[in-house]
Amino acid sequence: MRAFGRPTMSAEQLLELNRSRWDHDEAATFSICDATGACVGHVFVNLSGMRRGGVGYWLLPEARGRGLATRAVTLVSRWALRELALARLALLTEPSNRQSQRVAERCGFHREGVLRSYPEIDGRRVDSVAFSLLPSDLSARLQGHSGTLADSASGL
Repeated sequence: MRAFGRPTMSAEQLLELNRSRWDHDEAATFSICDATGACVGHVFVNLSGMRRGGVGYWLLPEARGRGLATRAVTLVSRWALRELALARLALLTEPSNRQSQRVAERCGFHREGVLRSYPEIDGRRVDSVAFSLLPSDLSARLQGHSGTLADSASGL
């Protein structure tokens, strides 16, 4: 979990923080669970005002490579753009994190470029690859897809 730095809170503290952020319209955090119901990660939308938000996620190593991140990011992105009426969603990855970049692309995000020395993580400045998703991207994606809404929600 390089992108988030070292853990500084207990699970209980993190749960309370997430509840508080939801209560104050700052963020929405959801569990990612596999077919057995085991929670293997989470996906979140941070709200930044001016109808903008940022999507992020993480998965336990044993849950990777099964499409769970793609499905979760697709579902939460559509929910945020439609239900929260956001005008723009951002997704940032480290340049070396090709897996997360592929998730963003499969979910319909557009690569915009590299933000040099953007966030500070564990005392070091890192670059970030910036992606965005707009409501019009969802419309174009659904129009070009002949499957069912369930197919498109799964990221297929």
